[in-house]
Amino acid sequence: MKNHSVTRLSVVPPDHALHVQAPLFAAPRTCNTGALIPKAFGVELNSFKIDWLEMTVQDCLWEDFVVKYLGLSPDVFTEQDFGRHGYVNLRTYGNVQLCSTDTKPERGTKVILPASALDEVARDSCEIIRLGFSDGASFARIDIAYDDYSGTLTFDRLKQHIYSDELVTRFRTVEEKCPRWLSGDKKYQPSGEGFVFGSSASSRTCVIYNKKLEQEYRAIKANQPLPETPDGARWWRVECRWHKQAALVLAEEIALHGLKNAGSVIRGVIDFRDPDTDNRTTRREISSWWARLMSTGEIIRTGIQKPITTITRKLQWLMRSCRKAIGQVGVILGERVINEIMQQGALETTQEEWSMLRSTYKPPQRVGFTDFQPEWAPF
Repeated sequence: MKNHSVTRLSVVPPDHALHVQAPLFAAPRTCNTGALIPKAFGVELNSFKIDWLEMTVQDCLWEDFVVKYLGLSPDVFTEQDFGRHGYVNLRTYGNVQLCSTDTKPERGTKVILPASALDEVARDSCEIIRLGFSDGASFARIDIAYDDYSGTLTFDRLKQHIYSDELVTRFRTVEEKCPRWLSGDKKYQPSGEGFVFGSSASSRTCVIYNKKLEQEYRAIKANQPLPETPDGARWWRVECRWHKQAALVLAEEIALHGLKNAGSVIRGVIDFRDPDTDNRTTRREISSWWARLMSTGEIIRTGIQKPITTITRKLQWLMRSCRKAIGQVGVILGERVINEIMQQGALETTQEEWSMLRSTYKPPQRVGFTDFQPEWAPF
């Protein structure tokens, strides 16, 4: 279970949300990744997060891309023996995928970050988008997910809201999904519930589905234990996906405001308005239940991996915070004790950590690692 940091969302206040309508531009989603947050079940701790990100930066070597946009070291990546998306080279770190063609550096580097990968890099997804947008990156896909744990969204209620004059969207079709098990302990029970708006060819699509059932379905198919959730817990997700030019427009919004306006952005894709408030759709007030959902929630920050600390920064911290203690111990107990502490610290450093430190160390002229080679330091 990953521990996400959370920031309070300051979207549109509920008392103002009834009178605010975002522009009607729209969004898809078939990916169903996401972090389960059991403590949120049954409480008003709904949340927004970036759930998928694909972007390309031209004329950028993959090594430079890794350091600048992901905050990682090139040494942690493994090169595969195949490419992807028209690129010859594919390098991976966990679920992070980097595509490039080493013989054609002008093509730049493309990164593919599903939800799981966004928690394996050292930068928050909004910061990655902000950096990329400022450097003229192209965006193939950005997803925003809204998770509802309060029980507001249910299959029957959504059917009622969707198949009425409440629904306002540019999508021409909606596909209702409610498959059922034909065997096992859950025979004839739903294996999933949801609604898909738009087609895979659309620049924007949206999916609203029962995330709790989806997690159970995945566990059963993989012959794994069911996720542990409280009795009666509910978890529904609203996922919107933006492609190509639509993703670029969204990237600009995120670069400027992060996810503070995520609720309004989703409302630009799919909206529900009260038909009793006005005859004209554009003047109708947003439905109260939808206004509450889209104007309240937490922003889930991604990128829980710690940024790589260079050996120079470690030295600066040591001089700033520990030099007095080191001096006192060395004078009273002798240099031998300091040397033993140094040796023990080196022995506890993993090979991966040594690789990261080597990759970030820029020695002065004519000075290198070979100037200091105790037998217990694997330089």
